[in-house]
Amino acid sequence: MPTIITMPAFSSTMESGKLIKWLVSEGDKVKTGQPLAEIETDKAVAEIESSTDGYLARIIISEPDTDVPVNDTIGIILKENETEEDLKDFCSPGSDSNNAGDKTASDQAKDSLKGTDTETAPVKSSPGARRAADEAGIDISQVRGSGPKGRITKDDVLAHIADMAGNTERDASSGTTAEVSSTGDNEITPITPMRSAIARRLAESKRDIPHFYIEVDIYLDALLAAKHDGPGKDPGKQLSLNIYFIKAAALAVNESPGVNAVWADDKIVNNKHCNIGMAVAIDEGLVVPVLQEADRKELSQLNNEANELIRLARAGKLPQSKISNSSITISNLGMHNVSRFYAIINPPESCILALGTTSKKPVVIDNGIHIRNVMTCTMSADHRLVDGVTAAKFLNSFKQFLENPSDWT
Repeated sequence: MPTIITMPAFSSTMESGKLIKWLVSEGDKVKTGQPLAEIETDKAVAEIESSTDGYLARIIISEPDTDVPVNDTIGIILKENETEEDLKDFCSPGSDSNNAGDKTASDQAKDSLKGTDTETAPVKSSPGARRAADEAGIDISQVRGSGPKGRITKDDVLAHIADMAGNTERDASSGTTAEVSSTGDNEITPITPMRSAIARRLAESKRDIPHFYIEVDIYLDALLAAKHDGPGKDPGKQLSLNIYFIKAAALAVNESPGVNAVWADDKIVNNKHCNIGMAVAIDEGLVVPVLQEADRKELSQLNNEANELIRLARAGKLPQSKISNSSITISNLGMHNVSRFYAIINPPESCILALGTTSKKPVVIDNGIHIRNVMTCTMSADHRLVDGVTAAKFLNSFKQFLENPSDWT
């Protein structure tokens, strides 16, 4: 049976991805795990990897910068023991794969090669678009689609609703949407697909997720000493302070498993493993590579993996397996001399930790004033998933691990 290559979903909220380019050509041999194509998602530029050995028999979506809905077919692989005869159910290459509506990936591939009757085909739309239309009580057939071949996305429905409500700013005389003028030395910067996706996702997060915030001050004197004298003291093997934060967060998750979950519309998904995301700034915006099973790994291994993920992120080469399945993210602005900040949750995760700079402060300990290296950590939590007591227990566990590194380093 031919292997269907579809647009993968990297999160429960992802509806589409943008095909950037193919890394192989039709007829090329491929191996399991080999990168096949680059795509841009709402989190990063990632690679689609082959799930089998064989050769790329068909490229269904070939145009660069094409927005492809999740689970739509982009190509077909034949295994080593398969031939063109195994494609006999597929008539001709190059037809539209997106006329398949919500069929299975296999059916979409067949339709893409056989063609479909466009006169009888239903309105092409994503599940999120239909749900938004149903909730608003509007006829989705009246919405103009901006996706491939006119497919209607959730954003199209929301724009249609806003337009109906009169929320779009319009010119009073002509009725056309007002445009930002460019005068003098002003420079207009086009919005990249990644920046647009970041804007949409974070706006939805702040609007739809009931954030609440708690914070603690953490004394880092013992941790700084452990870092100086510990496994990363040798030249060339220095450990990033952020690695200690990631490891401590992973250990704290084990003690408060209630935060190790994600919100998935009609259900809560409890993660089996402790995966920690780390916010990484790149030129195009912010991406969140994920350190898998961070609680089980040594600091040096975590450090090596983190450095490699940062390198891949900045090169736009993050594999799909490295940007998904986390339930908590760490965002560290301490190196930028920020005292404290309040981060927006990266959906569908349960919370995010915002770490400020470490500075010497006078603190009262045992009725005496002492100078300590203090870092403020602010936790943003999704109140649908995490209650206040659960968040407090987790954050205090995080604090205890960092203040007592000899127990686990």
